[in-house]
Order: sequence, then structure tokens, then C-alpha cells
Amino acid sequence: MCRRWSYKIDSVIVNYSYSPMQDLLVLLTKAPPGENHEYDISFRSLSEDKFHPDAASAVVKIPDTQENLELLNPRYTEAMIFGDYYGLFCKRVHSNGAEVDVLQVWNWKVKDWYRPIAKFSLPSLPSTSAFRYILFTGNHDHDYSPFNTPLCSSWFHGSARNQLITIRVGINVGGRPCPPYTLYAEQNRFLELESTYTMLYGKCSQDSRALPWSAWGPGHTQFFSTNPSSGDRSHCCYGLRTAQLIGETIVSGGQLQPRQLCIRDFNPHRMRHYKTGDGTKWHERLVEGDPPNTDLQSLFLESIGSLPYLEIITREKFLAKGIYMDESRVILSLANEHGLPGGVEVLYFG
Repeated sequence: MCRRWSYKIDSVIVNYSYSPMQDLLVLLTKAPPGENHEYDISFRSLSEDKFHPDAASAVVKIPDTQENLELLNPRYTEAMIFGDYYGLFCKRVHSNGAEVDVLQVWNWKVKDWYRPIAKFSLPSLPSTSAFRYILFTGNHDHDYSPFNTPLCSSWFHGSARNQLITIRVGINVGGRPCPPYTLYAEQNRFLELESTYTMLYGKCSQDSRALPWSAWGPGHTQFFSTNPSSGDRSHCCYGLRTAQLIGETIVSGGQLQPRQLCIRDFNPHRMRHYKTGDGTKWHERLVEGDPPNTDLQSLFLESIGSLPYLEIITREKFLAKGIYMDESRVILSLANEHGLPGGVEVLYFG
């Protein structure tokens, strides 16, 4: 291993995101003292010490003097790259004297990229509840395969142009944290909402209102619960598929318990094939139009998402602590009852 290059950063790093496929590193840093904006966003190359050649602007100031976002607190800021788009979620932003949460999405390759294309609201909570955190989780690049030849056939696999946007959500109910949840949105359908936003509110600006959850959430998203004791280690996402170990992780006595593996596929092409009878030999079921999980729905005042998907739950149970997935396989990190490493098991999509 050798060092390719190093880059000195003189200001405080708030967040960083990277995309190996696009040779892209994005740095979100605090602006120097005395500046009239809060953040600098830099688009750099991963392979060389220079700015990214495809970026419309090497460094962008957020917010600028034209905007009414008075304070962005770094403790509550998350960023994510998906294809040509860069998303920034800022919680507890002061705007026109009020405290609001703002999710903004930009195209970083066009000159006016710093103009938001739309704003989105999350489902309303009761007055006794509050969002504890909202985090973008890392998505992988999918326009290349790490293998010289495919390990198996893969119908309409995900790409940087269409994959799942994964958001972890934590909620406090009555001042106490409840188990975390994962929100999925299909990237293409999410970005197509720009036209819906423009039709309703016109060209988006910092002062524009957000698209209500009822106008986009129920038909474009899906919520699932996440085991609080295992976190992301029992859950992963690649392209338009997710994999999760389901069931109780720890039984009485503190021993690790075998769990079933659940694969969910949100690929609309595969669902169309399934409906025409041209599916796979797996024991899949189509989840479409089902009522939301009762426990999840009870947390919100509005109906939560119902994005359809195909689901497979294995009969076999696995004594595992971690899970990873790529285009062709699921990799399980096995363990014994006491949680000590016990090997690796690789499962291939047939």
C-alpha cells in the first residue's frame, strides 16, 4: 500500500462523501471565520490532488447571502452522493425565525447546481414525538462489476442512475428513543418528483415550501424496522436489493440466536416479470398494497410509504453477526452463540 496524495484542510470537516466510480470526493467544511456563509462544499478527484473536472463549480458556498437559512448546525447535517446528484439534510435550521428541517437535492454537474430542485417533508409526528436523527447511509457504485465475468445472471440490476436511497430514522416518543427505522426510496422515482414540485410550486428556491409527505411519500417510499442491538451489521443494501437478518438477535442469557435471511427486491422490471409469470424459481412473494406495519404506522400522523417489492425469506436460519451484499451474492459473517467469529458463508443469487 502506498500513499497517492494528501490534501491539507484548514477548516473544520463537517462531512465527506465519495464515489469511486466517478472518481469523486466531496468535502463539506465549515466556512472560515468572518465569511457570510456557513459551509464550503468542495468537489475533488479521488485519484489526484485536484478539483473534479466534471464539477460545474470547484467550491460552492452554502448558504449564500441570498438565502434565509440563518444557522446550519454541524451536529445535525448529513450528506450523500447518488449519481449526478448531491443531497444535504440539515436538521434544526433557523429560517425566518422558525426552526425547520431541510432536505435539499442538487445536480452538481450543472452550473446552477446550487439551486435546489425540490424540497420534501417527512411524515408528521404527534406533538409528543420528535425526530432524533435522520441519516443517509452509504450506497455503493453499481456501474461496474468487481468480477471479470458475472457470477450469475442478474436481471435489470441497479446502477448509479437508479438505486435505492437509504435513510436511517430515529424517533423519540415521549422523550424516550424507540427502535430505529429504515426508509427506502427508489432514486429514479424520487428524482422524477422535481416535475411534480415545479408544477405545484414553480422553480424551487431557498424560500420555497416543501412538498408535503402526502404528495410523495406513500407512493414512493417504504419503511422497515431495524434491530437496535445490531444496527447496520444485520442489514445492507446494494442497487435495488436489500438484505436483512430478521428476528431477535439475543435471547435470554445473552446468547446470539440464529435468524432467517430476508431479501427484498424493489426493481420495477422484476416485479413486472413476476406479475406475468416470468419470475424466478425462488419462493418469492409480491408485497404490494399491503397495509403498513401497525407498530410503525402508530408513530406517525400520516400514512407511511407502500413502495412495492418482491420478498424472499429463507427457511434456513443463520448464526451470524454481520451481512454484506453485492450484485451477485450475500456474504454472512458467522459467529458462535457467544458472538465470537465463526467463519464466512457466501450465498449466490441463482
